[in-house]
Amino acid sequence: MANKEWAKPNRNKQVSKTRQHSLLSFKNKQSFLQKIDALPRGPGWQCEIWEAKGNKLDENGEPHIEVLEMWKRDPVECIRKLIGHPSFQDCLCYAPEEIFEDPYGEKWMYNEMWTAEWWRDIQVSTTRMGTALTYLTHS
Repeated sequence: MANKEWAKPNRNKQVSKTRQHSLLSFKNKQSFLQKIDALPRGPGWQCEIWEAKGNKLDENGEPHIEVLEMWKRDPVECIRKLIGHPSFQDCLCYAPEEIFEDPYGEKWMYNEMWTAEWWRDIQVSTTRMGTALTYLTHS
């Protein structure tokens, strides 16, 4: 117990040193939460209520039913938001790309979706893909 009591006065010094060295952009909990609230919002959340019938019986001999909340977002809205976000403009690739581990082009390297063979196999024409992406990002 004595060690804990001895450490208490030094705690404020430790917290102060941590704040100085971490270079945080907020000073307290309130300013931290304000920064979180200022972040861009994604597609809205939707809550769907489900009832799950269990294998245990309640006091009336009926199967126990548990009410569950399933929180979800519309996946098309999420994709639309990601594809249309300027930060990802240079990171997204739609055309198939062949990458090789060796300079002779004999050992195929797979590191992203667009480097896989199936990407090439299912690729539609640039015109149709461009139309689909335009629809997703601008509708």
